[in-house]
Amino acid sequence: MKKTSDMQSWYSLMVELREAVKKDPFWEPYLNSATRNPAAFGIHLAVLVEPYLQYILDGKKTVESRFSINRIAPYGEVQKDDILLLKRSGGPIIAICQVGQVWFYELNPQSWDEIRDEFTQMLCAQDPEFWNSRRRASYATLMRVRKVKAIDPIKYIKRDRRGWVVLSARDPQLKLSIPKKATIIGFSGAIGSGKSTLSKMLAESLGWGRAGFGDYVRNEAQKQKLPERREILQEIGAHLVENGDEFCRNVLAWVGWRAGDNLVIDGIRHSSILGSLKKLTKPSHMLLIHISIDEETRLDRIVNRDGSHGAGLKVLDQHSTEIEVRDSLKDLADIVVDGRVPVSENVGHIFDVLKIKRVVINRPRPRVL
Repeated sequence: MKKTSDMQSWYSLMVELREAVKKDPFWEPYLNSATRNPAAFGIHLAVLVEPYLQYILDGKKTVESRFSINRIAPYGEVQKDDILLLKRSGGPIIAICQVGQVWFYELNPQSWDEIRDEFTQMLCAQDPEFWNSRRRASYATLMRVRKVKAIDPIKYIKRDRRGWVVLSARDPQLKLSIPKKATIIGFSGAIGSGKSTLSKMLAESLGWGRAGFGDYVRNEAQKQKLPERREILQEIGAHLVENGDEFCRNVLAWVGWRAGDNLVIDGIRHSSILGSLKKLTKPSHMLLIHISIDEETRLDRIVNRDGSHGAGLKVLDQHSTEIEVRDSLKDLADIVVDGRVPVSENVGHIFDVLKIKRVVINRPRPRVL
């Protein structure tokens, strides 16, 4: 997968953006659509200096412009309804907006006059130096900006001097790749490793369904009107594992999985369950991701999450439902990730490894110009 920078993949950036616009009635569904179907949307990064960046945030500047000597992006690349990320020069991404109407100009005396007459106020370009600094340009792109939303700063590592980056180019000729077979991504990890959080974010980023063995076991406890204490859930799980094929079949049916569907499935604790999943989901491609974490971090996480002192963790770890998590499952994993790093980084890392392994993700590869 091509990267938007040396340190950050396109996919991990999209994860952070989706988190930044969560619950926004316009941006949450719009960005979800864009990340699931990049062929239909262009996503761009614009670097701005002050006071123009603040002018956009304040609503004073309603048109953004780019002037260039050569025919380079955004000229001929940006389109109406594309997504534009606003980055402070030398700083983070601090806003997102949608591109409205777009105008492209090959510059000559007539087009210069037209731009000045029509756009000076919308560009907040009353200072003569604005025009003087661009006088050698041969091409101009002007675009109306709308739906401007300030977001919590997102760090973006950019090591070149480009003021405009096409993160994902819209291409109406691009055909979506359809996988010949589906992919099942399973997660294993010790109690408190963060597998549920990571599996949920990965499923959201992929736009896939998600199943959880732990969720199914808790549902069984509720049906039997049993307390949802971990030691009781472990006993229910141990009983269900005795017939692994039936257990897996019920979990898949519970979430409505059908042959040919992609799926993220959390909470694999036995090599026999991994084998049953591979058998029941054939000819799907099965991958196991294991989350590794040190004991100190794991204990701190459990204490903070449960409000306990971690008492009884050693006993829980010795249960039959946990023993293989520490030993054989890590050795069987296709991908091992570090549970201490931010979830968004692990999602980006998983995408990178999936690409290396040539796993079809059922989305076109973003094109970086």
